Amino acid sequence: MERTNKEELMEKDLENLEQSSQYITKISPYILKQSNVKYETNTKNTRIFGTDENYLEMEGMKLESGRFISALDIEKNDKVAVVGATIKNKLYDDEDPVGKYIKINGTKFLVIGCVESVANGMEGTNDDMVMLHQRGLVSACLYEGWAKN
Repeated sequence: MERTNKEELMEKDLENLEQSSQYITKISPYILKQSNVKYETNTKNTRIFGTDENYLEMEGMKLESGRFISALDIEKNDKVAVVGATIKNKLYDDEDPVGKYIKINGTKFLVIGCVESVANGMEGTNDDMVMLHQRGLVSACLYEGWAKN
């Protein structure tokens, strides 16, 4: 049965929550989508996270190369991505993907960072993922919106 009084947590709500609690120092919302990603002729189905500049630190992840999504990337709505180690291995044949492009639903994103491998052998780790800022995910994955290039 479909809910008719659906409530959404809006960005302003998150800001209010962060400012009103002495125990909350950072909040990092995310949205998740499963999609195929592609580099040249290599394709992989993976999780795509739409998140913000706080996600990396809050999840305790470290970068192997490059940088993470910044507030400026989000403000400018830049088409940038950070990839996990599995994506690096499968799509880029273990070469550093920073400075190369990844396609999601036909939209090109510049890879700006690669996350260090968690190496725990579990399916669904942060190794097998691509991270975009939230508007990037919504535009490219849910609505296939940004101009294709």
